[in-house]
Amino acid sequence: MSDPVEAARKLVPLLREHAAETDRTAAMPETVVNELRNAGLLSLGAPAAVGGPEADLPTAFEVYRNLARGCGSSAWVAMVLSTSAQVAAALGDEGRQELWGTDAFAGVCSSLVPVGGKARESAAGVHVTGRWLPLSGVHQSRWAVVAAVREQAEPVLAVVPVAAGTVERTWAMSGMRATRSDTLVLDDVFVPRRRVLPIRTLVTGSRPFMPGALVALAAPLLGMAEFAVEQATEWLRGQRAGGGSSRAASPAVLHTLTTAAARVDVAHVVLSSLLTDTERINATGEPASDVFRGRIRMLVARAVADLREAVHGSLTVLGGDGLVISHPAERVWRDMETACTHAMVSMERALDEYGPLLLSEQA
Repeated sequence: MSDPVEAARKLVPLLREHAAETDRTAAMPETVVNELRNAGLLSLGAPAAVGGPEADLPTAFEVYRNLARGCGSSAWVAMVLSTSAQVAAALGDEGRQELWGTDAFAGVCSSLVPVGGKARESAAGVHVTGRWLPLSGVHQSRWAVVAAVREQAEPVLAVVPVAAGTVERTWAMSGMRATRSDTLVLDDVFVPRRRVLPIRTLVTGSRPFMPGALVALAAPLLGMAEFAVEQATEWLRGQRAGGGSSRAASPAVLHTLTTAAARVDVAHVVLSSLLTDTERINATGEPASDVFRGRIRMLVARAVADLREAVHGSLTVLGGDGLVISHPAERVWRDMETACTHAMVSMERALDEYGPLLLSEQA
């Protein structure tokens, strides 16, 4: 396949063209979905053994970052489906063939926290029942990886056909609307052993899901913040050239813009460093320590906080113009605020986790 990063860059104009429609209808247009799917950008984690891209983390990061410069929801769905495919890739050969044998780009979404469902053991697998939400990208997915608890046993990850359940429309948010992160409902669905994984798969294996997924999650937010600063910069440059606004001549406004740009640059440096650290750990084939994962989570949350402030700063530069509903920066602001409610980028939770780890014997 062609270079995924270059493919993502080429799709930015199309994403921007449809971004307002995507936000208004709370759905990704089929034109956008098809272009993303055909470029392999919705399944970057699918294994090469079945014809998938199996992109490395730095490549995937740049794909999500670039897509977000066009549409935050589309980038988020690409990130979720691609990292979910990476989890499902830990299945054995028979399971992977079932998922991707006839379609190497088949979509996979996931809900990986075992709070929404239960698994009942049977001789040949498990029966899963429950509700999993929010489930970003479920409408673009053939399969879903769902976490479920078992009685007196480790929780499991069950890979189920989305068509085996029902999808309830529950996603009604002000931002990231087109992710359509609705609810998957399963009622006693049988999952054969070939499509069942121990939940520890998330931190073990040759391609561990964590902590790379934490860094990948921040990539769409980086792209959105870069786009917001770009919008503010172009507006201020135009105002200065035309001499039509007193705001354009304000040192305070220029200071706000440069501070926003600096926040984005700092976040980019931090995330690039974490990419390097994570790739180094993954290359060893050994699970990352709790301290390492806690550090990654804390620094990702710190970087995301800067990106959020950068978007706020861009809106301050734009003034009332930036809050007009049709303005791209207004959409980015809503998308960023919604994305920042995700538990994995919460600074409070990251600090609560990392503090005790620093005092542990591992540190």
